[in-house]
Amino acid sequence: MYVRLAPAVSEHEPEADEGLDGTSINEVLYGLMSDGDRLSELTGLVGRLRDASENPEETLSKEAEAEINLLARHLPDNHQVPRLIEVTKLSGSRGATLADLYLQRCFHLVQEEYVKLGQVEQEIKEL
Repeated sequence: MYVRLAPAVSEHEPEADEGLDGTSINEVLYGLMSDGDRLSELTGLVGRLRDASENPEETLSKEAEAEINLLARHLPDNHQVPRLIEVTKLSGSRGATLADLYLQRCFHLVQEEYVKLGQVEQEIKEL
């Protein structure tokens, strides 16, 4: 009897980075981070996505994008993370420059540096 039930019971085992309730470890970590730590993590993930976008292996790009989207749940909408993802995937120096500007924009929002925020938004418009 155990042999017949065992496969049915173990069909949905949590992944190594997933808790019993389906929440990933990174989801919990992002919830505990300060705004500055989240933006530092976002910066690293954007770099990873940028590198992956230039690589023919699409899996790396999808993983990086999924991780950024997970982190984005812990950032305000005004950080425009979906737009950041779009520009990060653009090839060439324009994509790199825009990604950098959008990251700067996020930092200025968190630090409430509205004059610098306006300058960065103007640069984004010009590109």
